[in-house]
Amino acid sequence: MIILNLQLLFRLIFVSMLIISCKKDEVKVTTSSLEITLKKNEAYTLDLGSLCDECGLLINKQAKYFLTSEIRLDTTSQRLYFIYLYKPAVDYTGTDEVEIKSSSGSDGSSPNNNIHLKTIRFTVTN
Repeated sequence: MIILNLQLLFRLIFVSMLIISCKKDEVKVTTSSLEITLKKNEAYTLDLGSLCDECGLLINKQAKYFLTSEIRLDTTSQRLYFIYLYKPAVDYTGTDEVEIKSSSGSDGSSPNNNIHLKTIRFTVTN
């Protein structure tokens, strides 16, 4: 009887430890924004910096009125880093917006838990 109770107790402790250790990591989301004014047909470049091995970088919400809106790896200098390049559609004037998502914080076996959303709002004038 005592042996059965001890086995039950150890099983409960084991299951409790499994539940506690499987706690989902909290994701931290931060945001920032830029307001950029361009002349029509003028290009804009933003240095996004270099990334760690486990980091991610992508366009989360694409601009609508663009000729070019992309993230590129810039290899022209001594360091490798990413840039965002935007050029409005030919002769377009008005507003446009893009959202870039960067993520970090992975230990290599879990997803990134630090997310940063950068919104860039363009005003394109004559």
